[in-house]
Amino acid sequence: MAEDYNRISFKNKNIIKRRINYRWHSIGEQLGFAVNLYLDNLDLMHFTYFSYPILYFKKFLATVHDTTPLLFKTGKASTKNKLIYNIKHLFFRLIIWCQIIRALRIITPTNTVKKQLINLYGKTISEKIIPIYEGVSYQIKKTKENKSLSKKFDSFFIYVGNFYPHK
Repeated sequence: MAEDYNRISFKNKNIIKRRINYRWHSIGEQLGFAVNLYLDNLDLMHFTYFSYPILYFKKFLATVHDTTPLLFKTGKASTKNKLIYNIKHLFFRLIIWCQIIRALRIITPTNTVKKQLINLYGKTISEKIIPIYEGVSYQIKKTKENKSLSKKFDSFFIYVGNFYPHK
């Protein structure tokens, strides 16, 4: 988020932090983001989301969190009409295909996602997919329960993610 930009800093001078202000999944993002990346002359880029500039041909890693939009084309992930959704879904499939084929390595959160990608794109990509499990071990960090929240709220639900119909 934009408000978090100044809160994050890196001590290593070889790590570049940029604020890129393009609408998600737009032509501006595709073109402008690629130009920004080329201007930074990176040795390696890590795309943590499936939307990446397909005109970027330098070395990169990709994280694919899940294959749900590839396996279940429902339109429920869109607030657009059906024609616009179908056009955007076609470009989504092209972009993720380019990302899978071109990535040096692909990180997945589970072996299941790895297997799904292999089923979708073929065995030739299997060697470059590395499952890295998400989360924190409770043995690493033990925290105390925050009882002040239960005093303030009777009950509550926390949702972390995008607010779209399919979520």
